[in-house]
Amino acid sequence: MCWCPRQYPEVWVQTPAGTRVAQWKNVDNTAGLVHLDFDLADEPEKGLYTLFVKTPRGQQQSVTFKVEEFVLPRYEVVLKPPAYILGTDEAFTFTVCANYTFGQPVKGNLSLTLDNTQRRKCKLDVTNNVTISGCKEVEVQASELRIIDCDVYSLKASAIVTEEGTGVEIKKDASVSITRNAVTFKTIYEDAYMKPNLPYSLKVRAEMPDGTPAGGVPMEVCAAGRCTNMTTAPDGLFTTVLPVYNTKRVYIKALNSRANMHQSEFSKTLEHSFSPSNSSLLIHAPEGKLKCVPGEAQDHLLPVLFSASDQTSAIFTVQVVSRGKVQYQGSQEYQLTSGA
Repeated sequence: MCWCPRQYPEVWVQTPAGTRVAQWKNVDNTAGLVHLDFDLADEPEKGLYTLFVKTPRGQQQSVTFKVEEFVLPRYEVVLKPPAYILGTDEAFTFTVCANYTFGQPVKGNLSLTLDNTQRRKCKLDVTNNVTISGCKEVEVQASELRIIDCDVYSLKASAIVTEEGTGVEIKKDASVSITRNAVTFKTIYEDAYMKPNLPYSLKVRAEMPDGTPAGGVPMEVCAAGRCTNMTTAPDGLFTTVLPVYNTKRVYIKALNSRANMHQSEFSKTLEHSFSPSNSSLLIHAPEGKLKCVPGEAQDHLLPVLFSASDQTSAIFTVQVVSRGKVQYQGSQEYQLTSGA
């Protein structure tokens, strides 16, 4: 807790030349926060101004702020790094765009400098000087920045655009990480539990570092003492179904790992549901939201898996809850027939 005075005897503002341009006497601070303001002259003195405060104990505190002319930029520069750079990429492209505020492209010179953020013998920066008219793509070779040799994990980029004819310069900076994981795995769907005599379903999506699907990736899936080679679909998705109840864990590993890259792996420990009667029930809920049109009836097919021992029939009770209320409830007896 700090001690805050209830009143400041004097507060004033001083110009860079030492002229007092504003002052206030006996400033109230009972609320613990003071708001004061004053207007600068039409053509104020530029530089560092000083705000002084005299405390009730006679002490003097100060803080500075800068007054300078604001010039509205006539054009803007956008520096767009690659969505991602893999440690094995041989080349990558930075895009620089320079456009006037009214939309027309800027003509001039572009200086793009890339720094590999390393030290000593590994420290390198590469500068590309090219002409620009609106947007320009600049390709850089990874070998120029010794990304593999020096185990580089990030780059700093600086783009300076110099307008033709006026020499006006605008600078933009950006940074980009270099990833050593070509593919990551994201769980899309999983059954809550592994249940006796029922299959366990797991859906995973392989993604590139920018989150886009990684299609056609070969991988190995291991569970229940067996390993199987699979390939992701074009949308990066693949589903595995485990039929053995005593399975403890699922392992997934991408098979396209290269030198200087980390292996892309995924593992899932399965939670098991115990049933004294050795019976199980599983509902496969649809992904996403169900279609609902006011005033129209909708039919939805929800697969239900059920297993039991020494039982020829079972009564199923279905309850549908929406908006905090039971919208439907019904019971029906079904005959149980054996199946895969």
